[in-house]
Amino acid sequence: MSESRTAGTTIWDTASGEIVTRFDDSMTGAIAWHPQDDLIATASELAIHLARPDGEVLWTLGGHVPSDSLRSRIVRDLAFSPDGDQLASLSTDGTVRLWTVAAGTCSTAQVLRISSGTPMALTYMQGGAQIAVAVQGRGTEVWDARTGERVATLEDCSQDAVGIAASGRGRVIVGIAEEARLQSASPDSECEPGVESGIPVPEFLAAGPGGRIAVSGGESGRVELWGAGLANHERVDLPESIPDLGVPGELGRTTWGPDGTLFAVTRWWGVIVWDGQEWSPLEMP
Repeated sequence: MSESRTAGTTIWDTASGEIVTRFDDSMTGAIAWHPQDDLIATASELAIHLARPDGEVLWTLGGHVPSDSLRSRIVRDLAFSPDGDQLASLSTDGTVRLWTVAAGTCSTAQVLRISSGTPMALTYMQGGAQIAVAVQGRGTEVWDARTGERVATLEDCSQDAVGIAASGRGRVIVGIAEEARLQSASPDSECEPGVESGIPVPEFLAAGPGGRIAVSGGESGRVELWGAGLANHERVDLPESIPDLGVPGELGRTTWGPDGTLFAVTRWWGVIVWDGQEWSPLEMP
């Protein structure tokens, strides 16, 4: 909650699990690291900060539509292109805004306007040349990251797309909420039949080393780890309780470290780490 004294951005040392620094910036939405580790993008309901790792805000970005009495809107996802020259911000207002971040400058670029449905998540693919967007009520759309033009609409896939991650070889893995299912798809071929997921709403997908995909969401207390191509998977449950920490609460977003370590967010434990054998919590704010 924004009135909490710990609301904002926290940075940990992943080797020791200790907190490095905290920013009281009230940015409690999406977050993304720049590929060169010299910028952090953080979001609130409307605004986006581009800051240094020490908390110095270099740019504040806007343009997304605020909430009104009928509809709540939020900047739900952020992603840097693989080369770091572009930032994409996705809002449930129906737009994806592109920002050019290069040579110490930041400027506006194209605005991708989703024709219908609610954009839920995005990922860069094809080496950063394209952006794939999961749209609830529409399916999956693919856009040219340079021109801002729509390349394809994958209407053969289920229209209840809520999560997405690039899987390599020009393909994406899409999380389908209506059927708790995962599908592999590409702009130039039909969607594959897909596989069932034990995650009720597979809204958070994270691509890791070797094409592995972590899937979480839907207020679930577990994460699924899928092999490349969705060939096999394992289910990793959270422990029921840890002394001095209590119950974890539901598991939210996940991300992979370069060495294959999985980091995840839980409601009451903060950031926790899966090393392939057990969960361990990082220092609490």
